[in-house]
Amino acid sequence: INESSNSRYTGSADDAPSMFHTLHFPIDLPLQFYALWTGHCTTQSLADTAEIYGNNNHPIPIPPISALLSHQLLQPFFLFQLLCVMLWSLDEYWYYAIFTLVMLVIFEWTVAFNRLKSLQRLRETLRPPVPLWAFRSERW
Repeated sequence: INESSNSRYTGSADDAPSMFHTLHFPIDLPLQFYALWTGHCTTQSLADTAEIYGNNNHPIPIPPISALLSHQLLQPFFLFQLLCVMLWSLDEYWYYAIFTLVMLVIFEWTVAFNRLKSLQRLRETLRPPVPLWAFRSERW
């Protein structure tokens, strides 16, 4: 099983070596199958299913401020502004260029900081896990 960008891909031994496909979820079976489904009767069946589909969680990673800032500083518009600042510094307006450069970096830092705070607020909105009854191995 290969996981990338929160999508799961699988390949089996009988497939071609470079043949990967997305997981097939059992959503196209007849309605009678779902009506008669009694759950996983053995722990082996449950373990096999958990290995295929994985846990039901979606973590929200919070990158460090340095990664967000470096991403902001490599945006094309900021690089264009940096080029303009360098051109101004070649002229007699070098003190305006330095001031502009400092203000640009401060602005990009505030944008990165706001993105970090937004990600933290998004993570705080996650609900805590709640106990859930499941019919497994013929018992609740």
